Amino acid sequence: VLEATKRLENTHRTCDLLLGAGHWNASMGNGMSPNDANTTYFSGYQYSASVLNVYEWYDLEPYNETWHPRIEDIVYWGMDWDCPGYN
Repeated sequence: VLEATKRLENTHRTCDLLLGAGHWNASMGNGMSPNDANTTYFSGYQYSASVLNVYEWYDLEPYNETWHPRIEDIVYWGMDWDCPGYN
């Protein structure tokens, strides 16, 4: 995940995307530090030509308790940030 983040930070981005990168390992368990290179296992990315935002489950955007709540250990997006009625 850290390598994917570095690659996205340093690449020439030309479009707007929401995407994710990571892996799952049954022995990892919960309560890991998301900044530890040995435990980071999934990040969500919002990127455009000028912006790269990296998200984990605890700081996922957009945050809305009714139509886009934060769920522990889950990084997800609905159809679009501007379409809450379609979730």
